[in-house]
Amino acid sequence: MNEVVPRVSLIVALLGVSACQATTSEAPLESVDRDLRASEIDAYSRYKNKRLRTSGVVQELGVRAVDEYTAEHSWMQLKSTMHRSSVAYPFVQLRDSNAPGTRLLCYFEPDAIDELEGVKSGMLLKVAGNFQEHVKHADGSLMVVLSGCELDD
Repeated sequence: MNEVVPRVSLIVALLGVSACQATTSEAPLESVDRDLRASEIDAYSRYKNKRLRTSGVVQELGVRAVDEYTAEHSWMQLKSTMHRSSVAYPFVQLRDSNAPGTRLLCYFEPDAIDELEGVKSGMLLKVAGNFQEHVKHADGSLMVVLSGCELDD
């Protein structure tokens, strides 16, 4: 009898939806930008495992393929098999007029693509998502990354 341990999924990239948080903090992109520029360590400490709510003007939207890895382990055959598949994650990129050097990249769950129907470049959008990280570009601009995003009313 071949016993297989349940599959374990790892999303390799910036994603990895955090466990459900009970509260969502209001966090204007301008504040996150200021905190990250003042002290990356303090900002990560403040925002890690937090669900943030913010808004901005849509600069770009689309779908990005992210590699997802699953592993199967057979204890009876002492064998492991890893599988890679590409999963399409919808995203929006926002810019706040009060923090022109900072952009927000917000990843939605794959099945939430219908939620973005009607969203157009140039429109003001409110989102809530889990803080993941930020990326500092060579020109000094910042990209804040959220996952598990939802449109916020």
